[in-house]
Amino acid sequence: MATSQQTPSGELNLKQLLTVLDAYRKGDFSARMPGDLLGLPGKVADTLNDIIDRGGKPLPSSSAWLSLSASRASWTSASSCPA
Repeated sequence: MATSQQTPSGELNLKQLLTVLDAYRKGDFSARMPGDLLGLPGKVADTLNDIIDRGGKPLPSSSAWLSLSASRASWTSASSCPA
């Protein structure tokens, strides 16, 4: 779903953002924000597009990654110790 609402590069069009979010909520995973925005508006647009690309599946939280990394580190260090 392409939107025809244009703003100068670097400005976040809130109406367009709402249109994309509403389409996503309704299951339209083709809606995207423009990829030419700069600065903070560009980060918002890129993040939303990434979320849509993943189908809304969240990335594991940082605490989950830390927990996983810690358990692997413990396992690695324990397995490398001579018996």
